[in-house]
Amino acid sequence: NKVCNSGLAQVYSAWAMHYVEDRDWERSADVYREYLLLDSNSNLSRHFSQNLERVYLNWAAREEWHGEWEAALGLLNQCTQLLQEASHCETALEELHDKHGFL
Repeated sequence: NKVCNSGLAQVYSAWAMHYVEDRDWERSADVYREYLLLDSNSNLSRHFSQNLERVYLNWAAREEWHGEWEAALGLLNQCTQLLQEASHCETALEELHDKHGFL
């Protein structure tokens, strides 16, 4: 029911935000992905998908900053494959290709 779904979303959102605040992108992505496995079609899932895309963008940016361009490329590819609407990851992927000359 709606109350249960809302409560579950609040728990997962707080859990993921704990990791986001610590900039632990991998763990926050795990939490968002787990929630989306439980609920992939509600209005709440759209919010989680958007947050997951932001996590991937931050994670990839950190990898690129550390000189790990291939890791950043892999994360952005994973983002575009996992999420149906990941226009920001697609744009970042194109920019990374242009910037570093990936094929």
